[in-house]
Amino acid sequence: RRFLNANDAALNFYGWDKETLLSKRIEDVNTLPAETLAEELKKAFNREKIKFDLKHRLADGSVRDVEAYSKRVEIDGHDRILSIIHDVTDRKVAERELQRTVKELKKITLTVISALEVTMNLRDPYTAGHQVRVTALAMAIAERLYLDEERRDALRFASMIHDVGKIKVPSEILNKPGKLNRLEFAMIKEHPLVGRNLFTEVDFKVPISEIIYQHHERLDGSGYPLGIKGDEILLEARILAVADVVEAMSSHRPYRHSLGTEAALEEISRKRGILYDSDVVSACTKVFEEGFEFPPEAASKNFGL
Repeated sequence: RRFLNANDAALNFYGWDKETLLSKRIEDVNTLPAETLAEELKKAFNREKIKFDLKHRLADGSVRDVEAYSKRVEIDGHDRILSIIHDVTDRKVAERELQRTVKELKKITLTVISALEVTMNLRDPYTAGHQVRVTALAMAIAERLYLDEERRDALRFASMIHDVGKIKVPSEILNKPGKLNRLEFAMIKEHPLVGRNLFTEVDFKVPISEIIYQHHERLDGSGYPLGIKGDEILLEARILAVADVVEAMSSHRPYRHSLGTEAALEEISRKRGILYDSDVVSACTKVFEEGFEFPPEAASKNFGL
């Protein structure tokens, strides 16, 4: 596997004169293991693949990121591989730096959200750890549904502070041991809007503010505050809704004892396709069958970042 020809641009890029470059083997410039390289060349030869992301070694010993566009061509009656090489090192460096910056921003965002979550726990001891447990279940469901990383991150952040809007609700209402009256319940129902307004400016591809806003919506339109239906509700909000209901029913509240996880799963199964997304309910049931347990501690956790 040798170079058969090269143009002036290739000679300038690799740093060898033409005679030297044509004496080289592909393995001399490509950093892939020999077996892997052979497989990649085979894909190009069989027209199974055109674009390759590689690292090539130059005459001065440096290694550059390249994109290679390769295909089989016929030259003088022989099948050859023709490759066009683009130096993308600067772009790759910028991409890696952007990834590092995004990761740092996620850590900062998580720290701020965790502080909010702890503050809410101090204000409302009966639901201490509620959002952490909801987050744990929501992330287990999301993984079961194969959500991509960006959507999981948005769901994670939204889950950890989905009830942040309750900070506007008086403590005596949050911790009331009896049934809420109409006015008190109306105040509780404002918390998705308050939470949305707090996080509208947080820039995510999947807006966490909208997940927070929709987590009390239901498939049949009976939820609040918008009364939207079906696929009008973000999938992340549908996941959060199921996780929220299951955790709430499984935990003690000022106005009742825990109903238990079994009862919670029966509830969402009975109302799947009516109030709750069927795929989400199936995923939730499955993760419990596979041994999922709510984290017992009330302190905030780093969920995968």
